[in-house]
Amino acid sequence: SPIARGTIRSIDTDVARAQPGIHAVLTQADLAPFGVTMLSFFLGPVEVAMTPLADGRVAYVGQPVALVIADEVQCGIGRTGTLFAYETSGIRPDIIAVAKGLGGGFPVGAVIASEAVGNAMTPGTHGSTFAGNPLAMAVAEVVLDELGAPGFLEDVRRRAGIMRDSLQAVADRYEGAVVELRGRGFLCGVRLTDALPAGDAVAAMREENLLTVPAGENTVRFLPPLVISEEEIALAAETFERVLGRMAAAGDG
Repeated sequence: SPIARGTIRSIDTDVARAQPGIHAVLTQADLAPFGVTMLSFFLGPVEVAMTPLADGRVAYVGQPVALVIADEVQCGIGRTGTLFAYETSGIRPDIIAVAKGLGGGFPVGAVIASEAVGNAMTPGTHGSTFAGNPLAMAVAEVVLDELGAPGFLEDVRRRAGIMRDSLQAVADRYEGAVVELRGRGFLCGVRLTDALPAGDAVAAMREENLLTVPAGENTVRFLPPLVISEEEIALAAETFERVLGRMAAAGDG
């Protein structure tokens, strides 16, 4: 929600006098009461106006509104069962960052913005390493066509539910080895107890031709392609159970 005028504590009248139109200076301490650790932009009533100061603080012009930026680089493009992960949160972002899945393995990135933010992005204010070259755009178009095909995302949610149930069944059988399952859709993490290093589990599954990824808090991430079959899900769960069983037995021994 907007940070109301008058709630910013770091009013610097000297700066305001030196730079007409600046109402206040924003510091990290000002953001703390709002549960915000970092903001990329402030949108004034007419224009984006963000003036960096020599001491690292930022001055804003006009009534500030914190923009909501959804990072959908990993969790977007169908990964959680909807086109964008934010869709189930009730949040309406001002900016959406997408990449990775958008190209189905081909390097591509994109930014989606609201009309107000888009109008403020004048030429030269936004750049991209993987800009809209013709090949990248052709690849992204095919990916989006597939995602938009009738029933595709619905089937992603169905198969993701099968994967989660399968992993939950393994977790239930090895209750002392698994702390929790987390995530949504085909972005699923299994947090192991500290006695069973996730990195060891990932390495052991790789030896059995199952690729997973370690994550924070001793978690094994399962991030299959959106087209994974039910048979492949069953094979992955069997491999995970086999590896987890060996590790748990070794730990007990």
